[in-house]
Amino acid sequence: MAGEFESLYADFKGKVKTLTVTQLGGVDVNPPANIVRADQACEIKVEWEVSGLAVATQAGHWRVTAYLESIGPGADLDLPNVPGLDEKVIPLTFGQTAYSTTISIPAGTVPVNPGPRTRAYKLVAGITYTLPGAGGVATNNPGPMAGFFESGIVQFYQA
Repeated sequence: MAGEFESLYADFKGKVKTLTVTQLGGVDVNPPANIVRADQACEIKVEWEVSGLAVATQAGHWRVTAYLESIGPGADLDLPNVPGLDEKVIPLTFGQTAYSTTISIPAGTVPVNPGPRTRAYKLVAGITYTLPGAGGVATNNPGPMAGFFESGIVQFYQA
């Protein structure tokens, strides 16, 4: 899975290298990549790279959020689906070109469709840039760089 960022800066390039979900712990020795037990914790890992002249001159923060978009009936989720801001905030570091973060999803976060019908979700990560505030504090002011990336279909099941 790879995707490109969009940016106002002609010399800025960004690309997501990986967007994966991994089931944690539990009794499954070799859990499948896109079928996750709802009663076990999982995590979503996002890795991305940036390049261009703007990398050396930008200050601010990356904000990373994972979404599950319901395919068919059911609610869409903003993960880890907790009250308040639940995105990861990663400071830009001058000259750094590779970034990654992991979003932890507690067991029981994703509802399982009752009955025989499977509820499938499309996993999407949003990586947005926010402008720096006074003293380098993270702000809520979006800047002109962002990317939204799909990893494919994920299913959660109840064992």
